[in-house]
Amino acid sequence: MRAFLDLGHEVIAMAPPDAYADKLEKLGCRFIPLSMVPSSRNPWNEMRAMFAYFRTYRRLHPVMVFHFTTKCNLYGSFVARILGIPYVNNVAGLGRAFDSRNVFDLLVRHIYRFTQSGARRVFFQNQSDFARLTIKGGVSPERAEVIPGSGVDLKHFQPHSRPPSDTFTFVYAGRILWEKGFPYLPEAMKLLRINKPKVECLIFGFTDERDPKCVPLKTLRVWETQGLIRYRGPLEDVREAYSQADCLVLPSFYREGIPRSLLEGAAMSKPIVATDWVGCREVVTDGVNGYLCRIKDAQSLADTMLKMVEAGKQKQLEMGAFGRMLMERHFDEKIILEKYLDILSTL
Repeated sequence: MRAFLDLGHEVIAMAPPDAYADKLEKLGCRFIPLSMVPSSRNPWNEMRAMFAYFRTYRRLHPVMVFHFTTKCNLYGSFVARILGIPYVNNVAGLGRAFDSRNVFDLLVRHIYRFTQSGARRVFFQNQSDFARLTIKGGVSPERAEVIPGSGVDLKHFQPHSRPPSDTFTFVYAGRILWEKGFPYLPEAMKLLRINKPKVECLIFGFTDERDPKCVPLKTLRVWETQGLIRYRGPLEDVREAYSQADCLVLPSFYREGIPRSLLEGAAMSKPIVATDWVGCREVVTDGVNGYLCRIKDAQSLADTMLKMVEAGKQKQLEMGAFGRMLMERHFDEKIILEKYLDILSTL
């Protein structure tokens, strides 16, 4: 958005209103609140969201729309295609709708194929999603491209080495979702402590009591009481979380693009323990800048975390350094920015 503004474009941001709306306006964007509940499957809520897109797009008729996240890619693209507005989509993971067989998700997949096939460009964040939608999803390979996730600001996220400590600290940073690996992480910590009592796991991030996909705060507090984790809540500057880590941990089985926390942590030269799963394995090369474990397997996770602890400080530093080099070569946010600017130059 900042790059578009610097080129003299008017930039309008549409999203459900939250604390970041003011930041977008201070940046120079015009913010339009969007009536949409991200986690809702209520037909009435979804129709309201669709009409909100229709009213706004018809009134503004922008020269191009850039969509991000599943519902925006779905509803925004549907409306843009009907109104003849050029649009570009960023597929930051296909989500659970593409792994389910219920009627609602089958309908979502059909609409998704229709909307993506009309996009000026479709960016994917991993090869798995690219293959799935270009082979069976209606997206022409000529208009599709894999990009390195959302990229990472290498100036903002600088290498950091935690001072020596008797306690080895794992850090999880992100949304507190069941599909991000809970409760396998607390169970793995219980198993890990059998061999390594001086380990801890700090949890940073948001949870939402209204969302069944989120781990309830009371459950986090139970695990905390049991000494398995330490929940630290959300942070304004996530670098504070990474700076406390000897290693990042993400036991995710969520079908996302590329987890941003892994990019940011790697940019700060942190070794990683993650699952051998879509998105995670795009960032972690097993044995090089981290270790991969099996999904939905607390014992495999515990064994992999133990392997990281026993690797020793020198190996951990080498892994962190390789992760930083990987970010510099392949995941710099400037790479993504150039892709978007190239598309704008065709207008």
